[in-house]
Amino acid sequence: MKKIKLLVAVAIAGLLGLSARAAVSGYDLVTVKGTILSQSTNTSNSKDTVTYFNVAKFKITNKDILKLIAMEYVTNFPSGFPAGAQLAVDYFFNGEFYVLDKNGNILLANAGAPAGADDYSLYFEYGNYVDSGSDTASKETDNYTTIGEFYYEDATDANYFDVFGLTTVKDIYSTKDSESFNMTGLAGNGYISDAEVVVSGTIKGSGKNVDD
Repeated sequence: MKKIKLLVAVAIAGLLGLSARAAVSGYDLVTVKGTILSQSTNTSNSKDTVTYFNVAKFKITNKDILKLIAMEYVTNFPSGFPAGAQLAVDYFFNGEFYVLDKNGNILLANAGAPAGADDYSLYFEYGNYVDSGSDTASKETDNYTTIGEFYYEDATDANYFDVFGLTTVKDIYSTKDSESFNMTGLAGNGYISDAEVVVSGTIKGSGKNVDD
């Protein structure tokens, strides 16, 4: 495992805010953006009469999440994933992550499960939900509202983050099935490289796949 720079900027950084990209048939593609706050070293003015309590701020992208996954699967991907690798989920309510190549082919299925007998975990989860929509002979539309969860834990159980937010999911069943989801106002806690962290952000995703 790398030290604070990789874990806090990558693992840590590997956290929230996702926005959709071009859909690949069979999966919801997600793009990660997020913010993690961690207590930093105190400083003082030149006369040592004032002490300043500082907070470090880290941002994260899909590349950071992909690095976290590759760290777990280093035996299979010793150099990380190839350029253009994409982060995806099967569909939101399944919560299972995949890594796809730039053409949408599967590089790693069930990417949130541990590679061996360790504690690594990465997933979406949800709580109670309500559904509004419509159903006809040719098309069904479901608009779900739930509380979504985004969780990461490394192989040693020493580094993790866990965030929750109001989540909307739209599933359309027709001649062209599709799904989109939006996790807003995500907020939660974590522990990275022996430091307590506070996390926040949003997550969006969309694709051409819906669970029947």
